[in-house]
Amino acid sequence: MVRKRTDRPTGIRAGRATGGYSLIAVLLTLVGLSFLAAAGFMIAIGDLRVTRAQVAAARAFYAADSGLNTVLGTTLGYPADTTVLSSPADTTTVTATRLVETSGGRRLYLLRSRARHRAADGSVGDRTISLVLVADPDSTARPPAVKAGSWREAM
Repeated sequence: MVRKRTDRPTGIRAGRATGGYSLIAVLLTLVGLSFLAAAGFMIAIGDLRVTRAQVAAARAFYAADSGLNTVLGTTLGYPADTTVLSSPADTTTVTATRLVETSGGRRLYLLRSRARHRAADGSVGDRTISLVLVADPDSTARPPAVKAGSWREAM
């Protein structure tokens, strides 16, 4: 018996159809993995924005705290009504409000320090710190000695 020569590899018979099911399964798997990769990138970008906003808010808090400490440590006409401190990335406004004067000559002040931080990436953070203090205007130290104080933070 003489065998015919064919171009098909051995094991594959002529006329047998595979249907292309493997190709469809592979394509659907690739589409699903592409959607998962795109979702992962979107989540990472969202997390990066949140992290930048948190960093900007933290820097604004420290700028507000620094502005408050600067006004408390100043020797110029304490307390001024409003003091504005600025740097390339931060603007801090400290407002002093005299609330009441006690019979002993002590004064109750509300100091409010509001800072805005603008980061290089465009994120902005705002923080406000309020401090209530009792000051003794007869004290030789400038600013008046703080007898008691408490602070709170607002975003």
